[in-house]
Amino acid sequence: MECHECGATISDKAADCPHCGTSVGSPPDRARSPPDDPADADEPSDAWSSTTDGEDDGDGQPADSRPGRSDPSTGDGSDPAEGSQPGQGGPTPAGQQGDTGQSSMGEGGQPASTPADQSGGGPVGSGPAGGSAGSGGSAPGQSTPGQSTPGQSTPGQSTPGQSAPGQSAPGQSGGGAPRGGQQAEPGARSTGRVGDTDLAALVSRMPLFPGAAAGFATAVVVLGLAVAVAAVIPFAGRSTLGQGAGVFFDLHFGTAGHITPTLYGVFEVVRPPASALGVLYLAAPVLVYTASKFVVVFNADESTPVHEAVLGGTTVTLGYLPVAVVALVLAPPSPGLSAVVALLMAGLVYPLLFGALGGFAAGGFSAAERRVGTVYALGVVFSLLFGSFLLTFLTLRTPGGVDILTRVFVTVFTFVGINALGMGGGTNAAILAFVFGLGVVGAAGFVRGWRAAPVDSPPDGFRKGITPAVTYLVVLGVFASAVVVFADDYIQETLEMSFVATSFLDGVVSSGLSSIGGYFTTVVLATLLYPVVVGGVGATIAAAIKSERSSSASDPAAD
Repeated sequence: MECHECGATISDKAADCPHCGTSVGSPPDRARSPPDDPADADEPSDAWSSTTDGEDDGDGQPADSRPGRSDPSTGDGSDPAEGSQPGQGGPTPAGQQGDTGQSSMGEGGQPASTPADQSGGGPVGSGPAGGSAGSGGSAPGQSTPGQSTPGQSTPGQSTPGQSAPGQSAPGQSGGGAPRGGQQAEPGARSTGRVGDTDLAALVSRMPLFPGAAAGFATAVVVLGLAVAVAAVIPFAGRSTLGQGAGVFFDLHFGTAGHITPTLYGVFEVVRPPASALGVLYLAAPVLVYTASKFVVVFNADESTPVHEAVLGGTTVTLGYLPVAVVALVLAPPSPGLSAVVALLMAGLVYPLLFGALGGFAAGGFSAAERRVGTVYALGVVFSLLFGSFLLTFLTLRTPGGVDILTRVFVTVFTFVGINALGMGGGTNAAILAFVFGLGVVGAAGFVRGWRAAPVDSPPDGFRKGITPAVTYLVVLGVFASAVVVFADDYIQETLEMSFVATSFLDGVVSSGLSSIGGYFTTVVLATLLYPVVVGGVGATIAAAIKSERSSSASDPAAD
């Protein structure tokens, strides 16, 4: 018979042509030719799509229906992820580098033959009917000289003039770096893309619209309060709305001087310290805190991470800032009003800071924990007031006796003095009151941590111990602002307050409550000291004891 490659006459029993080495078993129509269009050689081909989608592979037949090609998932009963490589009809035996994907050169640059029954579907880059998954549509049956890559084939092409041993991981289509159109190695991720996706997903989970709406409503309420104060203050030649905008920034400490004390101008004789109006300056932070807390509560669940809850709370800034801008436009020019400072404090610092605290409270504590914290805060206040009343029987001793009204006044003054870290009535009375206050708050924190269930660790106990903080701050702020009113001489004379009561009060006011800034600082620091530090430490101690007992009970060998 005649060799279909070189045309030489050979024996009918010969398997290979002795002249050119071509296998005479390969039909003439399987000669491989390079693609006409160079772009076709560079076009990657997905190995898995050629075996599962049934797409035409260049010879008019679907890839999974051509002879000599077994389906990766069903052809030989093996899963493609467990060792079947693209371009092979079956898995290569362990520890053996088969002939699959090998093409040796014969004399004269002609490719040497490789028996088809040893290649599991032909050499890589060729195949019995259309080639392997990496043939990319090239004509089967021939391996272009210099383009064979042992052990693998780059999808859609073989690199001319380059031969490098490759390894294909099980379940992957070919070795080498992923190229366009080819899936990357399982588990491989693009860092920048993932980061962008995570950031976009985080933003998508933020309660932007509810936060903006709540922030806008809260700012309008605070502005309305400021306008109401301005309506009472007698300002000659100024509009109430414009002056209210100035008071709005004053309530955020955004002005050089305080405007609200001019409210006393409506009175003829009453002139209490300016800190008597300090409760107005608690309105903005408490309202922003409450609004942000409700935003997070109604737009998150228990699985929401705390940091996302904190960020969610800050979304009130989106609605608070525009109102601050409008207030800045309405406010009349004033030497004490700096546009930058006013907008920074009212439009950014307050909604960001107290919004974050509200988000933390909503995300870090359950609704039940917050309710229990409120109950404990009220319990601590009552215990301090009741205990201060009992202390008057030890500290107040006069020849004529002490009436009940004086004891009530001293009780309230002592409660505020414990938190202001200053009071009159003598050194012994002050020390006794401070020790009593620390003991009550610490004991309440201990009980809070001991009764809380479950408490997994001392830090968890501390977290539960600080839950009364916000309620404590509000109640203390109201008491401190009210107490300062009694520092006015006219009110003292009207109520016929005794010298004992006024001496206690003078000590309290002079400790830092005489100014609005001192009032605000005292209330905040007292909240941090007592319910946060002292109460938190008490709860931490209780949690540590419970954890130790639990460990001992679960470990019999410890006995």
